[in-house]
Amino acid sequence: MKIDPTWDGASVRASATDDIHYTDVVAPLDRCVQWFGANRAEALREVPVVADRYREDWVGLSDVWLAWMGVGLARAALAEAAAEIRHRKSIMGKKMVTRPTVQVNLGQAAALIGAAAATAETACRQVDQRIDDHQPPDDADYLRQMALSTSAITQLSEAMRLLQRCQGGNGLREGGTFERRWRDFQAMPLHINAHQDRVHHQLGRFVLGEELESF
Repeated sequence: MKIDPTWDGASVRASATDDIHYTDVVAPLDRCVQWFGANRAEALREVPVVADRYREDWVGLSDVWLAWMGVGLARAALAEAAAEIRHRKSIMGKKMVTRPTVQVNLGQAAALIGAAAATAETACRQVDQRIDDHQPPDDADYLRQMALSTSAITQLSEAMRLLQRCQGGNGLREGGTFERRWRDFQAMPLHINAHQDRVHHQLGRFVLGEELESF
């Protein structure tokens, strides 16, 4: 067994989990479960399940999880940035907390994070309601789930950019917690499940009445 040394990577996955590799391990076939593959979402509408929540597609759910992880990370970055700025001075000794540009950027970041949280909460509420109604999700449900998550992550990307702007060159040079938050966030908009290029492409095909791609 070995663990990949990925803890210095620019993503939350690298800083929070490990990739573990096993060699010379045999898994008996009778202990393996069926793999639904590319048509897993459609197949989950028909197979027997013990609860309706198991009909939800893991790709859509993983997008919602990712959005909420981003919300938590951005909230922490905002709180830490605000706390640090209260005690920092800018050029010529002027307190940063009094600078209008800092106030505007922090205010806009807070608004974007709040909007992203509301978007992710809407996605969760729609899933919960569908499960309560015993309603299997259809293609429109899957795409809406992914689109809401992608939109939330896009808002968070802009919020993190604004927080970085508030740090200034000295803030980044002096260290602190923001650099780690920034690096952790970078992979979130790039994960293939929630990547806006993939999600928007599929959504556009759906709007035009074109057949959706397998993934």
